[in-house]
Amino acid sequence: MHYIRFFKTPKLVVNGPTSTLKATVSITSDLGDSFYPNDVTLSATLRSGDSSGDIYLRKSIKWTAGSRAVPLEFALTDTDIDWPARVHVGLKSSPMPNHFEKRHNTAGDLPSIINVWSDV
Repeated sequence: MHYIRFFKTPKLVVNGPTSTLKATVSITSDLGDSFYPNDVTLSATLRSGDSSGDIYLRKSIKWTAGSRAVPLEFALTDTDIDWPARVHVGLKSSPMPNHFEKRHNTAGDLPSIINVWSDV
């Protein structure tokens, strides 16, 4: 079993007229002693604080075999977001589950990976 975890929790970075939400995610075993050994595509969303509410931004993140962590950035300039908001990261091939639900790849070649949420 593997877990998607925030290696660095989401942080708002303002640089002049631009605003960016930055985080770093990792896929590790339950004890954090090993990293996910295969390629997989993750889906990251910035959404309303209500988990069934609006999705403001969405992007794909590529996890490659041998990775320890991957960066995640949402450009917020010229984006209308109601705060507080949440960041959700899960498997791209999975529907948007609640944060404790386990999902399996239909091909059966991925162990279950549990999604992660963070309030911003």
